[in-house]
Amino acid sequence: MAGFNRDPDKRAQELSAPEMPHPSVLGIADMTAALQVRKLRQRRKAIKRWLLGVVAAILTGTAVWAVFFSDLLALTQLRVEGNSIISVDEVVTAAQAPMNIPLARVDVAAISERVAALPQVAEVSVGRSWPHTLRISIVERTVVCQRLEGGVYQWVSADGVVFNVTAERQDVPVVRTATIDAQLLADAATVVVKLPSVVLDFLSEVQAISRDMIVIELNDGRQILWGSADDSELKAQVIVPLLQVAATVYDVSAPGHPVIR
Repeated sequence: MAGFNRDPDKRAQELSAPEMPHPSVLGIADMTAALQVRKLRQRRKAIKRWLLGVVAAILTGTAVWAVFFSDLLALTQLRVEGNSIISVDEVVTAAQAPMNIPLARVDVAAISERVAALPQVAEVSVGRSWPHTLRISIVERTVVCQRLEGGVYQWVSADGVVFNVTAERQDVPVVRTATIDAQLLADAATVVVKLPSVVLDFLSEVQAISRDMIVIELNDGRQILWGSADDSELKAQVIVPLLQVAATVYDVSAPGHPVIR
């Protein structure tokens, strides 16, 4: 038969060759291995992220404890800056800063409010200076004029606050008022600030009788009726040429219509 006439060697090779799997089977095996590798990598990344999260949580918790609950960063020192008239002890007493508690828990706003209530203080800022210091920086009020009362001189600021008392007169105008009225003193201070040098050179004192009746006494006996503190800048301009005219009273209370006599 023709089927039995094949080459014996060729037939032997066919019988001895191993059977190869179908290409599609090889593809599935490769994909399975790749997926296993990918899953392993994802698992490792997840474990790594979890470990990093645990470490971060521990570090955060430790930091919060150290800053807010431990004495590692506690307030132990106060530093006062900018004071000249007021003493450090007065500022510290007014501040009432709670010592030996975590600096982060110190209520700086409340301390600032208490220090700002001091009459000598115009501005204040309170800040933390790590690790253990609270810094209190103040700007003191500036004396604009002085009020003579009972043989002592009261220092008056531009906003009419009496913030210091001394036996010696400073190189500023003296203001007389019947009472310590902050608004009246503020009006008098406004007038003083606006006075031109030709008036300051002869100034004896400023009498603030009322808010609408401020009188300037010159050391040669002349008077300037200033009226209220309104339009003080214009009044200062008007009074300069008027003083060149011989008179005893110069009324600039209505600066548009000045009167001399």
